[in-house]
Amino acid sequence: DWWGGIVNLLAWNKGPIQRQTFPTPHRRLVGWLHGVLSETKTIPAGREETFEVPITVPNNAPAVAYTALVSFGKEELQHTLRIKAPVTADLMLPNAAKDTLLITLTNHTEQELEVAPQLTADPAWQIISPPAGAIKLEAQTTLKLPVPFKHTGYNAKEQLYPVRLRLTSGNFQAEIVRDLYAGVAHFAATPPSFDGSWENWNRANPMTIDKTNQICRLLMGNQPWNGVEDLSAKIYAMYDQDYLYVGAEVTDDVLISHWDFPVMSYPWDTDCMEVILDTRTNSEQGHDPPTPGCYRHLSLAEYRTTDFGAKQWQGGGAGGPLLPKPNLVPNAETYFTRTDKGYNMICRYPLASLKNVKAEPGSKIGFDVAINDNDGLNYRKNQHIWAGFNQNQSWWDVGTIGVLIFGPK
Repeated sequence: DWWGGIVNLLAWNKGPIQRQTFPTPHRRLVGWLHGVLSETKTIPAGREETFEVPITVPNNAPAVAYTALVSFGKEELQHTLRIKAPVTADLMLPNAAKDTLLITLTNHTEQELEVAPQLTADPAWQIISPPAGAIKLEAQTTLKLPVPFKHTGYNAKEQLYPVRLRLTSGNFQAEIVRDLYAGVAHFAATPPSFDGSWENWNRANPMTIDKTNQICRLLMGNQPWNGVEDLSAKIYAMYDQDYLYVGAEVTDDVLISHWDFPVMSYPWDTDCMEVILDTRTNSEQGHDPPTPGCYRHLSLAEYRTTDFGAKQWQGGGAGGPLLPKPNLVPNAETYFTRTDKGYNMICRYPLASLKNVKAEPGSKIGFDVAINDNDGLNYRKNQHIWAGFNQNQSWWDVGTIGVLIFGPK
């Protein structure tokens, strides 16, 4: 039907943001295990001996459990072998760290390994100082390697700037890719305007929402997108010593700015903007659930603030499921103006309300923007997300959001 009904929310339009690209696992490769023989020994009467079976695990063996049948003469023993990469890596841009990429290496073996990491990146990044050519990694340990790493470029079509890491340790090789969506908050020497004129705004290098695969999957809605005139947006960000400013220049062919509660279940069922800000600096950064320091702020056309009571957030009106109130940014204010092609929406977030934010050049926070589109009925038609669309809604999986980097003053 028109609404698309209740759908399976599993992601369908992209893969995981960090993935192994080499080697490609060969699911049927078991020859390395079949028929392997141990050494030959003579066992004196009444004695015991230990036999070692030399097994060379190929790079492309899937990291799963293997059930093996071990035979000794007429005796047979079933044994499970679990395969895991000897060393793994994770890539991230840590909050509040200036111009830094963090590589986390983990040695899963019982012996010291020498690991050679080789880092390459999209041209939008400058690797200021590559990691060392060889690193000693003690048994069963994790090592964090901060790499000086600076954002210097821009792609107008898509602000996706992946990073690639190849690991070599003895005969083992692996390569992972981490997708990084990055936008820049320009410094505002003069406070930017809120009246929709964009006076004093630096609108160079915007974050763009204008593609089919930026439409996430909703519980209700999921309607065809009719191109950039239907719904698209350019997102701008600025900052000064007191505020972070986020503005959306939205093209929308049908503007529904009024939240008709309780006919419309939720505040986000109108044409509106949601911004995800992850300011956490501990191990919770980039992970669910949205603990303190991770905000999902909703901006509506007819409200300067959106600090509604619990009843308005729970969706009782049109029969939607009960949902908790999101973690709003305290004292944030929204400004809305209509335009010939849609609307402009600006939100001003006090830095004093954003825990752990260092609004200094080169520092960053987790960031994403969603534009909700309603074309005239009780539910939003679609939700369009800048970066986190590969796992449906950004609030569904905080690990998929992009980053906002504070630009030079």
